Amino acid sequence: MAAWLAAMSVPSLGQINTPADAGVGGLIKSGDEEIAKRLEEPEEVVLPSQLPVGIDTVKEVAAILDRIQGGLPEGAPGRASPWFLKLQTLKSGRAQAAASKFQSALFAQIPLMAEAFEADQDARPAFMEESVAALHSLSAPMLHGMTRFIEERNGSIAAENLNRFVTVFSVEGFVSEADWEDQPQLLDAAGLVVLDGSAVVAHFKAQPWARAERFLAGKNATDAFSRYGASGDGHALLKAKYAAAQPATVSRWSELAGWVAQQREASQ
Repeated sequence: MAAWLAAMSVPSLGQINTPADAGVGGLIKSGDEEIAKRLEEPEEVVLPSQLPVGIDTVKEVAAILDRIQGGLPEGAPGRASPWFLKLQTLKSGRAQAAASKFQSALFAQIPLMAEAFEADQDARPAFMEESVAALHSLSAPMLHGMTRFIEERNGSIAAENLNRFVTVFSVEGFVSEADWEDQPQLLDAAGLVVLDGSAVVAHFKAQPWARAERFLAGKNATDAFSRYGASGDGHALLKAKYAAAQPATVSRWSELAGWVAQQREASQ
């Protein structure tokens, strides 16, 4: 993964050794022809705030949702359905993410995607079935974007985005295991507990307990954090955070598991 990150890295202007007022011409004169070319063609530059991988998939999903929306009839089975407005929002969000490549455009729709994934099939109109199938294909772009976002902020992210990321691992449909058969999964539920275990526990205690149960995936703390030990294949930033606060991190996982067990028993 380190090699991937290096390949995706684009120097910032602050890293370029040239006078501040030199402009693109100054960059060329200083011998940085390739960097100058990238600055002259900004559409080719993947900025730190943009999706590093999978933009073509995002475009394909936006096109599918646009086709579905455009083919719907008037009336209750189609445009009069309450789900039609949700489809419109999902389609516009994908189109925005495809055009801007901004991570935030993809993350902002995580709650609505979760609603679509969790809805009973009998409650969803037929046109949403194809829409949901298309949304399932965003697994890789989503996890790549989330990982880049965390890296950019050195593991310190706002509560709103942390809650969205937690949703990705607590609602079925966001993560496809098939996308990670040939490589370690970039981010997982345990990694978010490493980031801020207390915030994750607080988030779930205000949610239906079944979400927390899915998030834990039946793993005990030893299994969950095995990737973040010294010899694990977890992200280096998260491994460092885990090493610095292992007892507290393990405690938060165990606390959440205990709470889920209590809720499950109470519901029987």
